[in-house]
Amino acid sequence: MNEPHVSPGGRGRPVRFGDAWMTFEMHPPHRVVTLGGELFVYEAPGLRAALDQAITEDSGDLILSTLEVSSLDSTCLGALMGAVTRLRQAPGHRVLRVVDCGPVAKILRLTGLTEVLDLYPTVNAALLAASKPLTQTQSSPSDRACAAPRTATRHDTRAAPAPASTL
Repeated sequence: MNEPHVSPGGRGRPVRFGDAWMTFEMHPPHRVVTLGGELFVYEAPGLRAALDQAITEDSGDLILSTLEVSSLDSTCLGALMGAVTRLRQAPGHRVLRVVDCGPVAKILRLTGLTEVLDLYPTVNAALLAASKPLTQTQSSPSDRACAAPRTATRHDTRAAPAPASTL
């Protein structure tokens, strides 16, 4: 199995593992990990190893951009939740901040994981939040910025009713 090695700094070429790839970029003390492709059970060990190494080597928040991920299964969701646990156990208040407005964001909302994961529409928004000190009154970010305006489709039962016909 091809487990990626997290380079200590800078943005490197994409590291491929299975049907997925990742890149790493330092924004001291935070690290941005960009994921792409399909993340299924075969890719989970590589994802877990890369997240573990980033958590061990860095002292800031871990920002995970999944904007390029086309699909994600429960095994990889488990790897993300394991990263959340390890970050919470690490010294300091460290957070896994997920950047997505697509399929991964939808999965996180449907599974209720947005209650424990911070979701952002852009890497810049996540970096900005990571640079601010946390206060007890600060709440988790809303993923409303990701929500696209609702448009009715022919399969949408909540679409506006058809105009009443006249007799």
